[in-house]
Amino acid sequence: MQPGGKIDQGETAQRALVRELNEELGISVDVNSLVSLGHFSAPAAHEIGLNVHADLFLVECDQSVRPEAEIEEIVWVTANVLPDFPLAPLTGSFVLPLHNNLRRV
Repeated sequence: MQPGGKIDQGETAQRALVRELNEELGISVDVNSLVSLGHFSAPAAHEIGLNVHADLFLVECDQSVRPEAEIEEIVWVTANVLPDFPLAPLTGSFVLPLHNNLRRV
């Protein structure tokens, strides 16, 4: 799973991401630096029968991240190497392939 969360009433997806990155990873990101990658849907990782709908954004950051709020652990994965643990469907189906395509551009 990647950081993120529900959009509060009156909040844009971009503002929600900036807030969630600060709450969950302790980093500050300028909302104007976000690059939209699109809207995607996939089965929810831990809620059988439900789908997650996500606006994905490219975020560049040179800050150190740390687990905060409900995040217990941070693990970096190599985009083209499957890890030895399960990936959330959104991550495996969309996030990593998008990352691989962006690296080729």
